[in-house]
Amino acid sequence: MRVGSTPAFVKSSKCESAGCVEVADTGSDVLIRNSVFPDSGTLSVGRRDWMTFLSGVVSGQLSASEQG
Repeated sequence: MRVGSTPAFVKSSKCESAGCVEVADTGSDVLIRNSVFPDSGTLSVGRRDWMTFLSGVVSGQLSASEQG
């Protein structure tokens, strides 16, 4: 979603601190940025890749305990 020509970034409702990521759906891509430093740049991923990532998180294939 866009507000004018600027993507509308949203933060997860599960975020309990200022240090979360925000995402914006541009229609074809998903933009990801740091909520603490929103002007420091964005990461752009394809919509299909984003949906695959979310599916992995929801299914438990990706979890914080697996990070090294």
